[in-house]
Amino acid sequence: MAAGILRTLHSADVVIIGDNDEPGSRHVEQVAAALHGIAKRVRVLDLAKHWPQCPHKGDISDWLAAGGSTDRLMQVIETLPDVAASTDNRPSPLPSVAPAMVAWPTMSGDAYHGLAGDVVREIEPHTEADPVAILIQFLTAVGNIIGNCPYHQIEGDRHHTNLFTVFVGDSAKARKGTAWGRVKGIVRLADEQWYGDRTKGGLSSGEGFINEVRDQRKEWNKKEGREEIVDPGISDKRLMVIEPEFAGVLAVAERHGNTLAQCERAIEHQPACRSVQVSSVHARVREH
Repeated sequence: MAAGILRTLHSADVVIIGDNDEPGSRHVEQVAAALHGIAKRVRVLDLAKHWPQCPHKGDISDWLAAGGSTDRLMQVIETLPDVAASTDNRPSPLPSVAPAMVAWPTMSGDAYHGLAGDVVREIEPHTEADPVAILIQFLTAVGNIIGNCPYHQIEGDRHHTNLFTVFVGDSAKARKGTAWGRVKGIVRLADEQWYGDRTKGGLSSGEGFINEVRDQRKEWNKKEGREEIVDPGISDKRLMVIEPEFAGVLAVAERHGNTLAQCERAIEHQPACRSVQVSSVHARVREH
């Protein structure tokens, strides 16, 4: 774990919720071991034990999407025992080092490939924004502008250029918004109509999300004996949603009956998603 994260969790009451699979379980053990002696209290919530319907590789977002509430989550957490420190002679899954000795992760130079890398290198000397934030925001914005035609085939799945990204950093210090401001100035010039019409904010419900990418709707006019268009729909299926506070999105998705999380997940995995009355959607969400 990065030094900054370990320092943030010093003397904290930590509850670890992993993915419902073997890699997730191993990662939970590693994180718990790394926090021993740093966090005031460490507990582990195994979703599958408290939610029998938890899918393979399911996580807390799936539980919330299925109707789980904060109150129920807190009730379960209150029953959890503390994780005991390992007493055997096996080495810790993560090195037992002081937080200050953990190196900050560095993005490989291979990530700054082609045009995206050129953009980051041009901007970096003139900004306080992190180059990784500039790179990721540039890739997500350009991927949305490109649309849903190009894709990379992996077995039976087509992976398009739409990315869902969350930026984590200290408020008013991490320069997350500064990075987007730099990228925005470039992509706005590249496609002014996309920037004006297809960048949105204020996620509040699945229905609102669907409305921004809805299909044309026709109805039969009995009087004239023909079909007529009652809603032209949205012809440009590209949609870039920018949310300044991810916590706000989570709070909205937690409301009883809210379908925002399900719609985001459906559109992410099924770009042609008739079940939510939209087709060939190319959406991405950027939050921090």
